[in-house]
Amino acid sequence: MVPFILRVVFIAHMSHGFVVIQSLLYNVYPNQSAIIGCEHTGQSGNVEDFRLYSISGNNKKLLCQKGSSNCANVFYQASLNKTVFLLVNIGEEAMQLSYQCEFTLSHGGLFYTATGKPSKLQVIHVDEAGKSYTLLPKTQTAAPPPNEQISVLMWILIGLLLSTLLYSSFVTCCYIRLMRSKQDIENPTYVEMRKGPPSLNNIYDNLRLGAATVL
Repeated sequence: MVPFILRVVFIAHMSHGFVVIQSLLYNVYPNQSAIIGCEHTGQSGNVEDFRLYSISGNNKKLLCQKGSSNCANVFYQASLNKTVFLLVNIGEEAMQLSYQCEFTLSHGGLFYTATGKPSKLQVIHVDEAGKSYTLLPKTQTAAPPPNEQISVLMWILIGLLLSTLLYSSFVTCCYIRLMRSKQDIENPTYVEMRKGPPSLNNIYDNLRLGAATVL
């Protein structure tokens, strides 16, 4: 096991180090177990230590590490660049925690330590056909404050009143136009037709009558 002082000192040497890769979510199966895979990108050097932590807020607890015999409910299997942790007997409290992997490699007499981004657990359900699926947590939307509810109701009422007013105006306009059209049909306008020009016979008769009157 690497001394704690060395691990802390050489965390700062990440320019010569590596990256720890772990998934954001890991599945919890119906038998209350989960598999957390931790992988590092170090191309050279020996794996001096690997660890799995549980995180709750600012509290970080060591669950298991290389060579430890006190890993309660945690088993592991390690290879050159990857370590797989098996968590069993997962309860409701464990579902609320985050899990973080950590590796310490040695190269040229120096030790380098890197940690991954914490992961969460999600429950896997199996349907009657044997297919597994995940249930995402439901997000509860908070009810709007009373003032916002009142303002929303007021805007709805204003919208209804405006719609009613527009509809009434439209019906009134249509009724007025209909009544005017009906009055035009019942009371037609008389247009006097212009008479045609007088004929020559009428002009002659008028001149003759005028002469006789003078005599």
